[in-house]
Amino acid sequence: MPDDRIHVVHIIPTLSFGGAERVVVDIINYADPEKFKFSVIIFFEKTDMMAQIKPKDVEVIVAPKRGQVSWGLFGAIQNELAKIKPSIVHTHLFGADVWGRVAAHRLNIPVITTEHNINVPEGFVKAGIKRYLKNYSVLYTATSGAIAFDLGKRYGISPNKIEVIRPGVPVEQYSQITTLKTLVPPFKLLILGRLTKQKGQDVALQALSRLTEFPWKLTIAGAGDWEKKLRLLTARLNLNSRVIFLPPVTNVRVLLEQNDIVIVPSRWEGLGVVAMEAAAAGRVVVASRVGGLFEVIRDSETGILFSPVSPRALAERLTWCFEHTEAAVALARAARNYAAEHFGVEAMARKYEEAYQRACHSE
Repeated sequence: MPDDRIHVVHIIPTLSFGGAERVVVDIINYADPEKFKFSVIIFFEKTDMMAQIKPKDVEVIVAPKRGQVSWGLFGAIQNELAKIKPSIVHTHLFGADVWGRVAAHRLNIPVITTEHNINVPEGFVKAGIKRYLKNYSVLYTATSGAIAFDLGKRYGISPNKIEVIRPGVPVEQYSQITTLKTLVPPFKLLILGRLTKQKGQDVALQALSRLTEFPWKLTIAGAGDWEKKLRLLTARLNLNSRVIFLPPVTNVRVLLEQNDIVIVPSRWEGLGVVAMEAAAAGRVVVASRVGGLFEVIRDSETGILFSPVSPRALAERLTWCFEHTEAAVALARAARNYAAEHFGVEAMARKYEEAYQRACHSE
């Protein structure tokens, strides 16, 4: 029998651990399997998250990217798309947005492009390429209102072509984590995410160096090009006995259950899925007031926001948590209730289903 399902091909550089990769896996897992079929094209054989894809009929194809420019990648992706004959191509991150969109455009396949972050460090060349290709997508989705605004400002994309679809988190899984009943010294702090300038772990370390009179322990989980710099900063601030570095983890739930306060000290942030996960787990969230973070955390209601890149401001908020433990735990309970109502991943999947159906009739 013919397969009448809408066939969506996600194109993304890898399926390694990351927020964009998580979105791809969640869309696939939570979409209606009777209406939608999925394939994934990646450029590098980093498939850590592939095992988390639940449907058995999802094919993951490697179209190898060789070198920085890799002109042959256009043809490789085009050949794969010609064989697959998808209904829609859905691109994620810069490499896929360029090579994937051009290949799909050559075959007249409609493209949806998702922007996952505010591209502060992006150079003039990359920004120019994305402006040139802006009409190759029939629809853009942004994971927050802050990103949607940035798409218009940075690339000149019409607001009529942008839809905000916030990623969800599996709140039912996080709700199984033991409720935080109290904060007991030593206070257990956690930072999750890539070790990069954007994520601001250095700001948190400088803030905590001001709070050595309090008993606390910090776990930093992640990998990135700032790891050496952060380890050196930890040593220079005499915090080695209090700070533990861990590699990226597959089971975030375990770390959330083991810790009480989650710090999200980003310099800029498209959304802040870690803050959403921590809220769903009923942990105290202390986050910088940037980008999408203040779209998901309500200051003094479901968490605490502080002025970005200000160790002093972060130190003041953490001091409040340490000295007002009952009030901090009350924020964590409110965050869990809010997350259960607003952060479900199923809502994200339904919105993408609607976007795919519209894209099929866009031509």
